[in-house]
Amino acid sequence: MNFTFRPIIFKDWEILLKWRNNPVVRKCSISTEEIKESSHKQYIKSLIKNENKKQYLFLVDSNPVGTIREDTIDEDSYELSYIISPDEQGKKLGELMIRLFTHNKEGEFLCVIKKDNIPSIKAAERSGFQLSAIKDELLYYILKK
Repeated sequence: MNFTFRPIIFKDWEILLKWRNNPVVRKCSISTEEIKESSHKQYIKSLIKNENKKQYLFLVDSNPVGTIREDTIDEDSYELSYIISPDEQGKKLGELMIRLFTHNKEGEFLCVIKKDNIPSIKAAERSGFQLSAIKDELLYYILKK
């Protein structure tokens, strides 16, 4: 199998919206509302131009199976957020994606996860993230490299 990342492009809006609006994904997301197509397209356009946010598709043998976004917090600190395609969940691809994405990077990485999102918690922990704080219904996981 071949695993690669590529920066998102505008035409990826459709698959990203489909994944994001899936009921299981929405339930696990911090923001659970359904996203409208028009606002999503605007979001993708602005995201592509934003130098402090970088989003990638995670490809397995050229097939998109997930996405990961890296938001710059400061000079060497980043927040990661990710989605695995609903059709590909349960295969530990989230863990693989996080590990591969952070492998050659340095700095501090943060994942904010809802406390009942067990698959994301397991993916973060298996990828070396440590629980650093709990605030309301959110768990804050940190990886220092």
